[in-house]
Amino acid sequence: IRDLLTYSRVSSTPPEMADVSLPSLLTDVRNDLDLVIREKGATLRVDPLPAVVGDTLQLRQLFQNLLSNALKFSRPEVTPVVEVRHRPVMGAETEAMLLLQPDTLYHEISVSDNGIGFDEQYADRIFEAFQRLHGRAAYPGTGIGLAIVKKVVENHRGGLSVNSRVGEGSTFRV
Repeated sequence: IRDLLTYSRVSSTPPEMADVSLPSLLTDVRNDLDLVIREKGATLRVDPLPAVVGDTLQLRQLFQNLLSNALKFSRPEVTPVVEVRHRPVMGAETEAMLLLQPDTLYHEISVSDNGIGFDEQYADRIFEAFQRLHGRAAYPGTGIGLAIVKKVVENHRGGLSVNSRVGEGSTFRV
């Protein structure tokens, strides 16, 4: 129910745009996930990140969902490594050009993991509500997390893409 309420709120409430320190936001998210990080012995590497204009609560939810998924979908025999990278990029250079202006400079933030990955034929499906690629018994969750990520990106007029390989991990680019 909590995830449905979050999705509803993100879908129906216009974002409150303000300056957002991504380093501070990621510190908060990292603190929220500290127990899982320690339990899994995970390594979290974060590039220096910029400040951006956005909705703090929505951006926090976006990073919370991406990082928690990276930790959840880890391979049992492999220590999880999650990397948050940043690079400035022109809209024309991105994989997620749907709403981007080709001659405008954007911040591309990627979240990569060395987890279980998935077959890229399902790349569009994973961003839809209640769409799961794995059974609840293997990986608990509601199937709403990436739908929230997609909605937050749309609310910020950004782009979203994913690359993945089964058994090697995934990279989500915002």
